[in-house]
Amino acid sequence: MWLALCMLAWGAIGEDLTSLRTALTASSKWTRRDAVRKLTQKKSEGAWELLMDALADPAGEVADTVQLALAAIPPACAELLEGKRGLRSKDVWVRRRTAEAFGRGERAFEPDALLGLLSDRDPEVRRMALWSLERACLEHRLLVDRPGKVARRIEERALRDTDASVR
Repeated sequence: MWLALCMLAWGAIGEDLTSLRTALTASSKWTRRDAVRKLTQKKSEGAWELLMDALADPAGEVADTVQLALAAIPPACAELLEGKRGLRSKDVWVRRRTAEAFGRGERAFEPDALLGLLSDRDPEVRRMALWSLERACLEHRLLVDRPGKVARRIEERALRDTDASVR
């Protein structure tokens, strides 16, 4: 009996993620945004994967909602932020939004992925990476052995960047 109930619950959860995945492809941006909001409440790895894919949504209302939700991504799913769906995406807007999400979060992280963005071609990506590094540093959320080394790298990049908004 207990096993049957668990299987039914598991099926309902799976079906729910399936229906939300379908809703993320709807023509209405409001339907897609509603699906994003529901996915943020799931807090499962599958839900976070779908949210990372929705970060590339062309509608700002959808992508902004995902970006804000990423601040609460659990440590177990945080590697999604650094992968091809996040910081290593070919989509510049995805890289921008993901870089900013690091600064909005509350979890501690290693700065390597954001430091790698300091040489990104897009100045806004570089600016968001610096903003997030600065914010995390002020909140003592950077996991580093030698903070001075990270600070020097940030300072060097900021001083020699060709874009004034990055400097």
